[in-house]
Formats: sequence, C-alpha cells, structure tokens
Amino acid sequence: MRLEKLRLIKRSMLQINPLMPIHVELGSMSDPTFVNEVLYRIIPFADSLALNEQELTFLSKIGNGPYTEQYPVRSGALHVHKVNY
Repeated sequence: MRLEKLRLIKRSMLQINPLMPIHVELGSMSDPTFVNEVLYRIIPFADSLALNEQELTFLSKIGNGPYTEQYPVRSGALHVHKVNY
C-alpha cells in the first residue's frame, strides 16, 4: 500500500511543469525501510526539502550520508551542518 502511494506521488511529481519548483515536507519518519524508499523514489524529484535536525540526521543515517554519528540527536540540541555539492 505504501509503495503504491509512493508510485502515485512520483508519477504526479513527474507530470508537473518542470519550471514549477516542487517542495517536499516529511511528517513522522519512524520506519527506516519506508524512509529509504522516500529517499530514493521521491526526494530526487524535489527542488527543496524541509527537515528539522532530527529528521536530517535520521535521513542521513538511512542513506549512509555524512554525520551519521550525530544520530540520534538529543532533544533540544541544534546541529547545523553545511553541505557542499
């Protein structure tokens, strides 16, 4: 069911005019398998992404990105990282 919804979201994103920016905000992220699917199926088609520091470190951990040692983030701790392309 979840993967079918992701397919529908991706299909909808691909039908949007490429000149129209797409912004994605993720809600509760607790299932690593589902987050991994979102990371590789949805996020590549987004122009911007809204994440708080806990979501950022969780997504980085799931995707084997940088700063995985920062996960889990302690409540109230704010971490800012610069990402270079």
